[in-house]
Amino acid sequence: MLYIGITAILGAVVGLALGNLILARQQSSKQQVVATHHFAVDEPRVVAVSDTNVYFGFGGGLMISQDGGKNWGTLTSEIANIISICPLPDNSMYFATKKNIYFLDSSHNLRLIKPPASVSIEDIAASQDGRYIYIASSQGGIYVSSDEGNTWQKTGAPQGSEGGITSIAIAPQDSKQIYAGVASEIWESKDGGHSWQPISSPGGVVMDINLQPNSNILYAGTSVGLWKLTSSGWQKIPLTTSGLIISVAVGDPESNMLAVLDQQGNVYVSRDGGLSWQN
Repeated sequence: MLYIGITAILGAVVGLALGNLILARQQSSKQQVVATHHFAVDEPRVVAVSDTNVYFGFGGGLMISQDGGKNWGTLTSEIANIISICPLPDNSMYFATKKNIYFLDSSHNLRLIKPPASVSIEDIAASQDGRYIYIASSQGGIYVSSDEGNTWQKTGAPQGSEGGITSIAIAPQDSKQIYAGVASEIWESKDGGHSWQPISSPGGVVMDINLQPNSNILYAGTSVGLWKLTSSGWQKIPLTTSGLIISVAVGDPESNMLAVLDQQGNVYVSRDGGLSWQN
C-alpha cells in the first residue's frame, strides 16, 4: 500500500476535507449504495477482503463488515493509522502501522510484533498459514520472518527500489514467491526476495498489488485504474470511478469478492469479480 507522500498525492488530486467509504453492490443493472462511512482524506487507510468479510483500516482503527457493507463493527480502536491488512483463512489477521505489526487472533486477542529497528513500514504480506511475513519498507528494503515475526532477515530488493517499495504481495501456494510494486513497475521473486525479475506492468504508478487466494491471479491498483493479469496480458477492469486506485483487495474464487479504494476515499465492493461495476 503506497503511503509515501500520500497526503500530497491526494491533496493534489482531491480538493476535499472528507472522503466517503461507499460499499456498493450490483442489483439488476444499477449500483446500489449499501453503506457509507466518513473519514479524513489524509488518514492512512486500506481495504481487505476475506471470504465474505470486508475490513477497513484507517486513522480510527480497524472495522469489519460481515454482510458486504450493510452493517459495520469495530475490531479494534486501540491501534490508529493502519496502512496494511492481511486476513488469514482462520479469521485471524496481521495488520500494520508505519512503526509496528500486530496479530489479531480469531478470538480478537491482540499481539504486538516489532519490526527490525529503524524500519518504516510501507506494506506487509503474510503466507496463508501465518508463518511467513514480508515487510516492504519506505527506505526500499524488504525484510522477511519465517517464524511469525519473532526474528527478521533482510533480503534482496528490486532494482530501483531505493526510493521506497509501494506494495508487496505473496503467492498463496508458495511463501517464497513474492511480488513488489516499485514506481511504475512490478517485480517478481521466486526465492523469497534474494533475486528479482521484472514482469509486465499495466501502466501508471503501481499503488497496490494483491493476489487472489487459491488462484495466483494478480491484481494491481494503479494511477490509471484497476488491472488484472490474465494469460493474454493485463486486462483493465471497468469501474464506476476513474483514476488513482489506492488499495485493492481480492477474495477467494468461491466468494468472488473484490474491493477497491479510489483517490476520493470511496471503496466499492463487487461480489462477481468486478463484472457488476460495468454500467
